[in-house]
Amino acid sequence: MIWAGAGIEAGARKTVVSHLDVLPTILTWCKVPQKNSLAGRDLGAILQRHDALDASGEALVVVGADADKAPRRQFWALRRENWRYLQCPDGSEALYDIENDPHETRNLSREANFSAIARSLRVRLNDHWTT
Repeated sequence: MIWAGAGIEAGARKTVVSHLDVLPTILTWCKVPQKNSLAGRDLGAILQRHDALDASGEALVVVGADADKAPRRQFWALRRENWRYLQCPDGSEALYDIENDPHETRNLSREANFSAIARSLRVRLNDHWTT
């Protein structure tokens, strides 16, 4: 995502963001009150300072699903830190280390060294439908 303007420190950030973060960020900058139910988060601190910490950065992708029919989903993906985890309609899954494999050519989901990471992201992804 690219942002520019007064008060935004120049440079790239390694923070995972989502299109859902745009509205809360703009509303905060414009000093417009927000409802607690608004999806996304304010990125103001991250944009103003390179050293702002962001431990909660993740982005959820759902393609081809009806919002009210989550079990009939077609494709889910969760991006968190250096990882992208995917679930497909046939039950298969994939895990990619996008920092070391930016083209996502090596699926790590079945490798023993990465089973804890895959399990953690699987639980987090499924939490999106139950919370």
